[in-house]
Order: sequence, then structure tokens, then C-alpha cells
Amino acid sequence: MILTGKAKEECIKAKIGNEINLFESMLPIYKNALLIEWFDSVGIYVNSDYFELNKWFYSEVLDSNFAIVKPTRQEALTEAIKKANEIYNEKWVHLLN
Repeated sequence: MILTGKAKEECIKAKIGNEINLFESMLPIYKNALLIEWFDSVGIYVNSDYFELNKWFYSEVLDSNFAIVKPTRQEALTEAIKKANEIYNEKWVHLLN
């Protein structure tokens, strides 16, 4: 699974209750859609687009210094979602301290 820590717990709870097995059985396209929508709801915006210059895909996490270019949209989105997960978990840790 792409998500870890508090992000995983909160996203699963918000989107499908406590049915982690249901989430794990979804196709990657559905998982990514749910994850991106959930990150939107907590103010972390993941964006992806076609990068014409080298014919690859560009993904970024807005309001951070993270951007990545990969040969497929799936790879680019996966890396951006991992970064969004990291940002969420860091924010959560700071709220607890």
C-alpha cells in the first residue's frame, strides 16, 4: 500500500470505513482516485499532467517543493501520493508535539 502511518488510518476511515481489505482489492486506478480525493479534503493537492517536452508524465504536490517526471502516469502519481503521505504524516506528528 502506498499510504503509511496516520494518513493510511485516516484515509481508509474517511473513504471506506474500516474495510482495509476492500481498499486493497481495488484496481490501482480506483485507489489513486480515492487517495487524491482524500488528500484534497485535507488540503494536500496532488496534480498530474502530460509533459510534452519528453513525452513523460509530470506529477507534483502543490504547495511543496515536490515534482517528479516519470514515463507513465501511474508511476508519477504513485511517487506524488507517497510524498503527499509523507507531508500528511509530518503535519500530524507536529500537531501531536
